[in-house]
Amino acid sequence: MTKSADQEHASPPSSLPAYVFRGPAYVTIRTRTNDQPKYVDTRLNVWTWYDGGTAMNIDWSGLKLSSEFVEIAKAFMAHMLEKYSPLTAYRAARMLHRVSESDISLKFPWAADEIISAFNSWNSSREYVVVFRTLYRWVLDRGIAGFSNDIYLKIKDFKTERSSPYSRIFLSQSGLELDEEILLLKRIERQFLTDSWEDVQFNIVLHLGFELAPRSIQFHSLDIADFEFIESADHEKYYTLWLPMAKKVGQRKPERRPRKITSRLGVKISRHILEIQHRFGSGCEPLFVNPCGRRLSVIEIGSGLKHELREAGIDRPNQVSILLRHHLGQGLADQGTPADMIAELLGHNSTVAARAYVTATPNIARIKEKALGKSPAYQRITQA
Repeated sequence: MTKSADQEHASPPSSLPAYVFRGPAYVTIRTRTNDQPKYVDTRLNVWTWYDGGTAMNIDWSGLKLSSEFVEIAKAFMAHMLEKYSPLTAYRAARMLHRVSESDISLKFPWAADEIISAFNSWNSSREYVVVFRTLYRWVLDRGIAGFSNDIYLKIKDFKTERSSPYSRIFLSQSGLELDEEILLLKRIERQFLTDSWEDVQFNIVLHLGFELAPRSIQFHSLDIADFEFIESADHEKYYTLWLPMAKKVGQRKPERRPRKITSRLGVKISRHILEIQHRFGSGCEPLFVNPCGRRLSVIEIGSGLKHELREAGIDRPNQVSILLRHHLGQGLADQGTPADMIAELLGHNSTVAARAYVTATPNIARIKEKALGKSPAYQRITQA
């Protein structure tokens, strides 16, 4: 019985010793804030890191993988943790879990048809396939035994269904309706019957969501130091938030960009800062905190925002901060704001989403309809 060409490439006879991970004991990760762990201890069986106040981990002892591949996977994870965001590194950990659950879990090296079979068992999940190919390319570039360029070229050609994350924006307007916006504004401007600083805090979160539409991770990352105001000679006050943006590859900390906010919101935040510093001390860094004075996690922010929207009379399943982002993006598009400016205001690294808002806007459609209605050529076509 003869071996296939793939198998010959996958498991060549070699006298080289098995790869052993000898990376640093502590890997420096790309933290968003100063109050979360900045290192991952690679000497432990469970590697743990944090993002958005949420713990992420990979338990090496719980993975059903060949011992040699585990060593290679550790080196790859250390690379991902050091170079990319914590969330991107977690995607790599999820991919390794998928490998552990597949038919190739204890096989190593692999033939191309074995890898393709595993891809198919993942229902062509694009995320896992892309991360696996990244791992294969990374290992191949380092000359580690058991990996073949011929196999890489074959798995690189494996097709997965590509879906646009902005497809639903193209299909329909996904912001708030006019009556919902009125309900939201009433909730923002309501008078408080109690002195609960927590209720006031989430009113500020809702207000900020309406004006700037940050992501939950941006709310989480905001510090008191990111808020500033300037008082002019005639006692006019101007308020600014330095909003943390999405991190790019190579950045140790997220870039912060200045965003003007209304005086009404600025006054609320000023009072809120005084209150939490009174409660938790002048050394309190986060802008939004829980009752213990610790930074609110993305989960707590999402839950609080959802409660505020429901109390306002707006109940959209599985939509919280994304609903406010779509509303702001769609509103800007409806007013004729250029795509590049929408992208800048929403903190996108490209204009793809902004172009989706512009395409989806019903106002643009109505303008086109009116323009076509006045066109003699269009009238001739419709009357034919």
